[in-house]
Amino acid sequence: LLTDNKIYECSFSSAWGFSSASYTDTLSLTVIVTQYRNFALVSGTSMYLPSTQGYVDKYTLSSSDDISTATWTAPTSDYYSLMSDLTAGAFSLISARGLFLKNEGDYFYCGDAGGDIHRFTMSTPFNLTTASKTQSNTNLSGTVSDLFFSPDGTKFFALIGSSLKSYTLSTAWDISSLGSATSLSVNSGVGLHFKPNGDSFYIMGGSSNRYIYTYDMSTAFDISTASLAATKYISQTGFPTPPNFYGMTFDVDGTKMYAPFNRPNIGGNQWIAEFSMSLFFFF
Repeated sequence: LLTDNKIYECSFSSAWGFSSASYTDTLSLTVIVTQYRNFALVSGTSMYLPSTQGYVDKYTLSSSDDISTATWTAPTSDYYSLMSDLTAGAFSLISARGLFLKNEGDYFYCGDAGGDIHRFTMSTPFNLTTASKTQSNTNLSGTVSDLFFSPDGTKFFALIGSSLKSYTLSTAWDISSLGSATSLSVNSGVGLHFKPNGDSFYIMGGSSNRYIYTYDMSTAFDISTASLAATKYISQTGFPTPPNFYGMTFDVDGTKMYAPFNRPNIGGNQWIAEFSMSLFFFF
């Protein structure tokens, strides 16, 4: 049994001031998992987390964007078992990598350790108990660390090792319609996020994944026009022990960043750090 699983909320005295982190709230996780890898925050009131045990768990926040108010209802609601969609031998989905949830709540997408991506349809928007796998694409090669879509669903991005791959979809949100890939050599990482207007994207990586790399694009959502613009180190100061991060996401306006992490050499114990910023999507 894993113990002391918590979510930590961090506040900062300056915009993107990672070195000035201090904890203001904690939350013990109700769902005990081996490891969460990335997640999606929806409208500030719900967060969806894929785990290495083959589940997507949903937490509800009673106060928007405040993870200290998150709760999970067990065992018949607010989760989805990826294993229910596995076929013989397709066990890579048990270790889900990344999660992207469409704004309308009808689809969510996961990558897996085998280099495949999958679309799940929710017949009732945002309700995981109504989800079923409806599409897969097995044409990607390598482990998918994280994934992202443009707001209109016509561009798909996959972070695979030190390569960011971009695909155009001939039919929006339909991963069976992926075209050929455009690749960009980037810093290897575990987390990927694009600004809503598409002029920048962020990768979490480096030693213990404690670095945020900012890339700017002169043409929105066109990674062929991208260049590294900034690197930010997430200081260990204020954390109970040096953290290993496993992805990131932002709220809608970019004033907060969230990152799941665990403590090295302490198996399974995991938290989510909340970073508050006074500027919108700028380092």
